[in-house]
Amino acid sequence: MKKILKIAHRGASAFEPENTLRAVERSMELGADMIEVDVSAMSKDGHLIVIHDKTVDRTTNGRGYVFDMSLEELKGLDAGRGEKIPTLQEVIGAVRGRAKLLIDLKHPFSSVIERELVDVVQQERMNEDTVITSSEGTVLMRLKAINPKLKVALLVNGPVDDPEELALKFRADILHLGSPIWANMKVVRNAHSKRLSVFVGNPSSVKEIGQLIKLGVDGITTDDPTLFPKASKD
Repeated sequence: MKKILKIAHRGASAFEPENTLRAVERSMELGADMIEVDVSAMSKDGHLIVIHDKTVDRTTNGRGYVFDMSLEELKGLDAGRGEKIPTLQEVIGAVRGRAKLLIDLKHPFSSVIERELVDVVQQERMNEDTVITSSEGTVLMRLKAINPKLKVALLVNGPVDDPEELALKFRADILHLGSPIWANMKVVRNAHSKRLSVFVGNPSSVKEIGQLIKLGVDGITTDDPTLFPKASKD
């Protein structure tokens, strides 16, 4: 059986505060091969911040937009269980040599953020072990223009005719389906025939993970990496 990447969604977010170093560490302890984190903004002083939302309201004890705060101000917030909001460099430092990294680049898109993201991945020597995923195809094309060797994934979050063709149009290396409901044998086979890998996001049960394994996908994103051993036994 081929190796299927176990991808921890926002770290082991079923157990720890999402997108924190604690969640990242826990996911690796639980056997994740790749860690998915979100980058939605830069701090006011130019640091790439690992957080899902444009504001800190939902995931911390603070309020306000990430881009309106300095790194010092962001570090003063509690992201859950005493955890601090990490920078992308801090996450890379935690996973380098231990796991691969899947960076979900969120809205709004900015050429400054895109350039900084590519630069950080290169400077941290993580080109071979990083994939950047986005739902916006033109972003992927800009990332590829900056660094053609960068691995990128087109995130598809709805019904699309021939999603593999759409991924190729935007120079993606990976077709990233946002839900198991978009995954079927035809899509997986067509993607593989065009040399695209297939990632699938956030199945909610052992049964769903088992079905995706049978389809032959290349990576599965989940909040709970412990579901994989159970699914593999079914």
